[in-house]
Amino acid sequence: MVYLVLVQRSLALALFAFVFAAYMVTYTRALDLNADAGTMFAVTESMVKFARTSIDQANNMQYVHPGVIGPDGSRYSKYGLGQSLAAVPFYAIGLIVPAFGLVDVTLLPNPLAGALSAAVLFVAALELGASRPRALAVALLYALCTSTWVYAKGFGSEPLSELGFAVACWGMAILLTRQEMRGAALAGFGVGLAILARSSVAVAAPVLLLVALRYGGPRRWRMTFAAAVPMIATVSVIAFYNWLRFGNPAQSGYGDESFTVAPWVGAWGMLFSPGHGLFIYAPIMIAAVPGLWMLRKPAGLRVWLIGTVLVVLLLHGAWWSWWGGWSYGPRLLVSMMPLLSIGLSGIQVVAKNGTRINADERGFYSFYPRFPRLSASSFVRLTGLGFLAGLSFLMQLLGALVSQNVFYWQVMATVPDVDPDVASLNTLEFFMPLTNLSEVLRGCLDVAWKPGVDSPFDYVGLLFVVSGLLIGAIGLGLAWRGGRAAGYLSALAVIGVALGMLAHYYQAEENPYRALGAAAEACAPPDALLLFGDDKAYRTRLVWQVNRSTRRIVGVSPDKGQMQMHALPHVYRALQTGQPIWYIQTEDSPPADLWGELEWLNLCSVEVLTDAGARLVEWTPCK
Repeated sequence: MVYLVLVQRSLALALFAFVFAAYMVTYTRALDLNADAGTMFAVTESMVKFARTSIDQANNMQYVHPGVIGPDGSRYSKYGLGQSLAAVPFYAIGLIVPAFGLVDVTLLPNPLAGALSAAVLFVAALELGASRPRALAVALLYALCTSTWVYAKGFGSEPLSELGFAVACWGMAILLTRQEMRGAALAGFGVGLAILARSSVAVAAPVLLLVALRYGGPRRWRMTFAAAVPMIATVSVIAFYNWLRFGNPAQSGYGDESFTVAPWVGAWGMLFSPGHGLFIYAPIMIAAVPGLWMLRKPAGLRVWLIGTVLVVLLLHGAWWSWWGGWSYGPRLLVSMMPLLSIGLSGIQVVAKNGTRINADERGFYSFYPRFPRLSASSFVRLTGLGFLAGLSFLMQLLGALVSQNVFYWQVMATVPDVDPDVASLNTLEFFMPLTNLSEVLRGCLDVAWKPGVDSPFDYVGLLFVVSGLLIGAIGLGLAWRGGRAAGYLSALAVIGVALGMLAHYYQAEENPYRALGAAAEACAPPDALLLFGDDKAYRTRLVWQVNRSTRRIVGVSPDKGQMQMHALPHVYRALQTGQPIWYIQTEDSPPADLWGELEWLNLCSVEVLTDAGARLVEWTPCK
């Protein structure tokens, strides 16, 4: 028994290392600053550097709804706190250790969360009574055949929310099979983590509490309380965060965005539409539907899984933008992938004599000297599963290799004056995987090792990462056979990935803004208000990759209206307190005297320093 436990732990560790290395093969250094990811990244930067949650340094990234402007005139993120909070230690490491770029390191939580979710899902399936082959198959199908792979590339909150629900699966398995209190607490912690990452999934909390109360056994009230405590703590943290930003625990910053669609309309679109349908972008989930129904034991599991998926599906189906904006597949349904994947373990494999086939602890079915003779229905099931798995893997690979922005740009060029999201929802004329396939064939990849058609391959960095993947695969095989070296190989796989990142960062192009932060530190007074004007997305990404300055920098939009909305409140406060005002002007920035406000504010600009393609301009009262 002890041997089997050690083998299972070794397998979970090897599975984590293998999936993490696989995700890093399609890793990208790009951060979409004009979307949710850039805003959440800015929150992380503010928390680490300034111990604040305002994101004034991101004023020049995109248009900001007035609802995210706090009472103090600063800009705040409307998104959940979990993703930004999870990235804090990574950003801190990148800030302290110059060997890595800040964006490079801060993007790591998502592939790590995706790989960890696969390992936790493997353990949960074992806890539910699945054999090792079945549990490992569920984990690998989840990791490589669902949209988890695609969203592990970026900085969205989906992987962290998935990790929360994977932990909840593990906790519910313990609660329903062993009737243990720790299972209820673990399930509540998992759902709480998912809520911290994405507040809308809070509708899953009542389902968990009702199932714990109904199937919690003689101590069901204690079980329910144990599950409720971590979720209540999470909601309290979110309320406190809202109060810090907007002075109101119930104000999240979404303004007039609301649930204005009939739930069944959005639900149908998230399941079947060509633009964002779950069963189209992850066909393996077709098999999860009957698999969920086949889960007879433990009692209450099927109720929890189906109930949670349904309430989340219907809630997001009623959201005005149920397709989730510019995204690949059903973005607002990605957090449900662990629960749906558990359903795959319910599909039975039966021999011709009618007995259920389970591989023993030595290996997969294919490791046997003779493959067991399957019944006709089981052969059809396995063949269908194989086909759906292969198709799903291809869909995720296409999504991971190409940026979804390429698709939307092409739609806008083809159909001007039409929302590209709406145009792609219900017609196969605009089918993202086909666009991605054509982009792959012409070499337009969104991976760090070849970022673009004309960019050369970084063979050194890619070699290290692929080596890590191969070592991880060998470690997974050894762990399956009970080899003692599996743990060392798993660690070696992760080290290979880290070396690949290091090699790539050192071979990257020279950053023209590398000295900008140092120049601001050296020349501007410690209490100066620094304004940065550069709305070029790629340049801004470079700035954020190397910006180690601990000075608070406020972004300035080139649009006069945006300047008035976001930068002027800081200028006003600086003038009232006598704080020096400095403007960091690059070759693409608007001139420092562009805005007419400077005249009636009686400010004059004085050029102080020219360095690295940028000027530091001091705004001083005119004499």
